[in-house]
Amino acid sequence: MFNEVSVGDGLRLITSPMPSTRTAAVTITVGTGSRFEPQAQSGFSHFIEHLLFRGSQKYDSAELDRLFDRLGGEMTAMTGRESTVLHNRVASDRFDSAFDAMLDMAFSPLLADVDAERSVILEEIAMVEDDPAEMVFELLSTATFGRNPVGRPVLGDPEVIAQASQEELVNFHRLTYQPANTVVSVAGDFDEQAIIDRLEQIKTSSSSGSDSPLPSTDRSPTSQTVERDTEQTHICIGSSGPGMLASQRYELRVLDQILGGGASSRLFTRIREQLGLAYDTHSFVSFASDLSELGVYVATRPENATAAAEELGNQVRAIRSDAITEDEFENARASLLSRIRLASESVSDRSLRLAADLTVGRKPLGDLELEAKVESVAVDDVRNIAESVWAPEQLSAACIGPSTEAAEIALAAAGCNGGKL
Repeated sequence: MFNEVSVGDGLRLITSPMPSTRTAAVTITVGTGSRFEPQAQSGFSHFIEHLLFRGSQKYDSAELDRLFDRLGGEMTAMTGRESTVLHNRVASDRFDSAFDAMLDMAFSPLLADVDAERSVILEEIAMVEDDPAEMVFELLSTATFGRNPVGRPVLGDPEVIAQASQEELVNFHRLTYQPANTVVSVAGDFDEQAIIDRLEQIKTSSSSGSDSPLPSTDRSPTSQTVERDTEQTHICIGSSGPGMLASQRYELRVLDQILGGGASSRLFTRIREQLGLAYDTHSFVSFASDLSELGVYVATRPENATAAAEELGNQVRAIRSDAITEDEFENARASLLSRIRLASESVSDRSLRLAADLTVGRKPLGDLELEAKVESVAVDDVRNIAESVWAPEQLSAACIGPSTEAAEIALAAAGCNGGKL
């Protein structure tokens, strides 16, 4: 189903042929992200991701724009805590052109127009800070992980971004964008030998950096709030759980689905459908290699903030202490299995999943193997992990709104002593 090889100077390639398709997806993942950045370089990974589109040795910025428009497809890029990703899906007969451009962007960028892109990124940071529905999740990460880099905003520190020089960014790129720090994943209809031949042209620079150890994940949960005259009060409760390398990640996915992952979830049914307190309420889980961040969220009008905060906390307490029923467990597990089967026919989903697995050192699984892992989850496993990850001593909170008391109200309802941590 897939083939994994080491190419050239240690670059890892994984391919998954899907000959029935007429498209191919490629994912280039580099092991650099906000978690590995010292404070003095906070946001450098994201800054580099932006600059990759500003031109390369073969293509200037305008040529890249025209090329990807002409090729069609789905060219995207993203920076996370532990990796930076370039991803594209194109028609098979246009794959070679797209792949060549992406590799040139990643490994031979000009890193030009730094001041113009700096301004773009500062606008992006300002946009997040102006949007409480986005900003509250950054507050929650800070509350959950404190000063640890894993809780640092991926976009970076605006003061650092404002002062970053081109020389510093060039050096950062040289140290991080190395073949041995890179995974390439391709799924769909493609010529594997042509891919290998192209990758073998990429060489390690003379200034290759050493592997960065994961920073300590010691944490002391807190509450983070911002008082602001908003139309809604935005409230989150969060915690930390097992990471991508842990076998419990499947139980955590099922738990997330039960708590707030769909229209039949506890949060949606109770807070939106029965009480009418919110348009948007949900849960989420975000994975890193050795840990995950999980949370619940509600946005509501200020006059409903106390009631919504109490109910959000009540649902956290209930998922921890009230028995998850067989019916909701089976419903959540069936939903996840259906998503796996739907994703198995998507070249993009498969390319991204295999790249994520290989990047963190996890054995990639075939579609049937992945289904078997989910099917092996038992209801008692989900009950046990709910009790563990939502324990009162694990909880943190964040709130943005005209009054920030909702954070402590939510924590108190969830079982924290007086809402204090």
